[in-house]
Amino acid sequence: MLLKTGSRPTRKSAALLAPALLAAILSLAPLPGRADQIAPWTFWAAALPQTALQDVGQLTKWQRVRDWLVSGRDRHSPALSPWIAWAQSLRRLPPVQRLILIQSRVNRAFSYATDAEVWGLADYWETPAEVVAKGRTDCEGYAIFKLWLARIAGIDDAGMGILVGVAQDALEVHADLLVRLDGHDIILDNRRSSIVLAALVANFRPLMVLDLEDLHVFGRAPPQGIDPASLAPESRPDR
Repeated sequence: MLLKTGSRPTRKSAALLAPALLAAILSLAPLPGRADQIAPWTFWAAALPQTALQDVGQLTKWQRVRDWLVSGRDRHSPALSPWIAWAQSLRRLPPVQRLILIQSRVNRAFSYATDAEVWGLADYWETPAEVVAKGRTDCEGYAIFKLWLARIAGIDDAGMGILVGVAQDALEVHADLLVRLDGHDIILDNRRSSIVLAALVANFRPLMVLDLEDLHVFGRAPPQGIDPASLAPESRPDR
């Protein structure tokens, strides 16, 4: 898939996004799902059955961001205050309008850059505070930032998750915000100017949805042509 920095298209390979994710999927042991509490993400489910895994700590990059999202630490960051006030002002609008405005503003606010360019690492998942500090981010950074704003804007946690998948034609891993609204699954993508129904997205194979409580894994094997053993180990930037 093409990711854009301004008008310059760049490609992000599977080795750059989530280098430990695919290997981690293969080693995850299924735990009892919470189907009675959280509805499954169903728009691809007919072709790809999914497994609910309760231990988000098995994917440490998401665990760190997830803990930040639910901690309330964002309220103590002056740099985030304008964003928080803006998101709170959206609550008077219909939910779909909130998502359209979040999609547009976040995509315009930050330029795209790889983790190698920003952090000197193959893969790093930023909190919104880190995105604002750097002023640029990659696809999962956009998705996480939108999830954070949508929560403040009053969108239900149980209907949102970070969608990680692969473009079947290019075997490139990509992340978006996925939102279930009024029975429809909606994607907020940094490569698109507006929101789009997930059912209309072609040539994309979902790997998992990461929400604040569970991992929802589609299938049990990585896409053909991606070797988890070749991906880089978990790492963090020096502070």
